[in-house]
Amino acid sequence: MSTRGGGDGRLRRGVTAASVLLGVLLLVAGCFATVPPPRGSAADLRALLAGVERVPGVRSVTGEVRQVDAKDRPQDWIAVVSVRAAGDDLSTAARVRERARAGVRGTELVLDVAFPAGDGTAAVTVDPMDDALVDVADRLRREPFVRSAVIDDDQSRVEVRDGPTLTDAVERVRSDAAGRTVVLSSDTGEVEVTATAPSAALLRVLDAAHAEDVSSTAGRTYAAAASGWAAVPAVTAAVRDPEAVARLLAATPDEQADARLAPRTRFSLRHGDGPRDADPSSGPTEGYLGLPLGSPDPDDASAPRTPTPTDGAAGTAAPWTPADVPDQTAAVRSFLQEAVRRTGVAAAVTTTTEQCAPDGSSSASGPQEGTRAVARVEIPVFTRYDDAQEPFDRVTAGWTAAGFRKTGRALGLDSWAPPRPGQDGVASATIRGGTGGLRLSAESACVG
Repeated sequence: MSTRGGGDGRLRRGVTAASVLLGVLLLVAGCFATVPPPRGSAADLRALLAGVERVPGVRSVTGEVRQVDAKDRPQDWIAVVSVRAAGDDLSTAARVRERARAGVRGTELVLDVAFPAGDGTAAVTVDPMDDALVDVADRLRREPFVRSAVIDDDQSRVEVRDGPTLTDAVERVRSDAAGRTVVLSSDTGEVEVTATAPSAALLRVLDAAHAEDVSSTAGRTYAAAASGWAAVPAVTAAVRDPEAVARLLAATPDEQADARLAPRTRFSLRHGDGPRDADPSSGPTEGYLGLPLGSPDPDDASAPRTPTPTDGAAGTAAPWTPADVPDQTAAVRSFLQEAVRRTGVAAAVTTTTEQCAPDGSSSASGPQEGTRAVARVEIPVFTRYDDAQEPFDRVTAGWTAAGFRKTGRALGLDSWAPPRPGQDGVASATIRGGTGGLRLSAESACVG
């Protein structure tokens, strides 16, 4: 918005309107939380909006101060500022960044600038506070197959036109993103692109099969999951001959899994001549990349343990040998698969076994000689939903209908228990939201 001539009047009206909006939002937030907004945040936001609106190349700016999570993190506040650029000149991002450096007291600043499409460039929205992100946005918007892009530090997304194969589009996006994770969306489906996933070999099989309704999640490598559990990479797609394509995928190496860097990629294929639920009785054809069809689930949810020089030495305890718990494994897997189905978002459930004490507690003193089955899944709900609340409610409604009850909540993690714990069924379950979606787990009772 120009500020020359009579522009000062428009600026005052724009900032006044933003101030009114801020007041209303803070009033509404106060109805649901006892924690007031940070002192001085309203004045800082008004000053930031006024300063950014004066930046050459800015058409408009809006902003608000709000809590991150009124229920679980009422003390944490963010200042969300959205800027619309007047043209496609990305140098406006640097000027906005300089104006916004002071931020808003007591909050984390979340800022984006939306640029319209230009001559040979796609429309792009980018976080201007990171110059490297602006460079990524500039490279991606110049790709002829890119329709639009949103590039930020949390979740980047690229809308792709018809034309390139998945193999070619992913290769270009991966190169332009310089190691950052980007979700590539097209009429063919959605593919989460990281520095290593999905592999070109996997994509070539899908391209050759003319796969449709593709959903590919990259999972989480062992290195990235050092403070948690790794997520299984997963691919679902509709193809004309699921059995034939499954045989090709089963013969396709999974380089990351073979190098012991990540769990093995799971695939699920359904017939592509009808809608997703045209024949639910037949079920999909499932398997793992690089494993013969019908192989058991690989026990690779956690990084393989490296033997130590003292393993097996005299005086040390004999290594734990997991018991065979097929019924318990089937129960926890089926429990989470049903939860995934309720969200309507494809995700692969991984199962493993864990060492446990006879009383069922892995932290109990005494010998840890028992075995329990554990299933985990991370559902990328943000590929379908604007926030995680609706799919969260869908999952917990199903658990409630099955007789489960909520037993506790700590640091955003909800714990659930069945009405009648048994030896073969689910003994406990958890659910929580995360930056990647919903994380669920289910455990059986300790056997042995």
